[in-house]
Amino acid sequence: MKGSTAVVIFFKNPLPGKTKTRLAQKVGDDLALGIYERLVHRLREGIANTPYPLYVFFSEKIEPVYWPSPPFHYRIQEGGDLGERMHLAFEELLDKYSKVLLIGTDTPVITDILLISAQQMLEEREVVLGPSEDGGYYLIGLKRTQEHLFLEMPWSTDRVLGLTCSRLEQNGISYGLLPVLRDVDTYEDWLFYQELFF
Repeated sequence: MKGSTAVVIFFKNPLPGKTKTRLAQKVGDDLALGIYERLVHRLREGIANTPYPLYVFFSEKIEPVYWPSPPFHYRIQEGGDLGERMHLAFEELLDKYSKVLLIGTDTPVITDILLISAQQMLEEREVVLGPSEDGGYYLIGLKRTQEHLFLEMPWSTDRVLGLTCSRLEQNGISYGLLPVLRDVDTYEDWLFYQELFF
């Protein structure tokens, strides 16, 4: 029997010079790395009381120091580009759970309340998306695999959300949208959140 809902966190292992590269152009590699670790810490606190199993998919290797277990389960991302890795993560967990929510670590204001809202939205719709201000999305939730949402997608551009919604509409798939939130990619994004929380 399948479980109800699982949450996947796609986590990019922090490496100097490869973490928050747009932010690093302004503040340098070391500070960008430190900011990333602070963002991850805040996200981890925000979702700690989520009533669903939490699966961390590491980009390179499992580093429990960033996601102490419990409550986190560990996996390694598989596949080529981001789309394939996301699709394979959904494919694995939708074998075990009726609903799967996937988030990244760029949006520090994701909370357990937001994840519960996404889960509830999936009760009525087939897909749920959390739009980012930059034209992407910070969350995607599915009840069945939707490979067409991840193939040939121009990741890290402002076209991702629009193309995803277009593909859903073209295929007659119902979807819901969560509130628009801001990712942290640039120095200006960091200043915005720094004034609010840090």
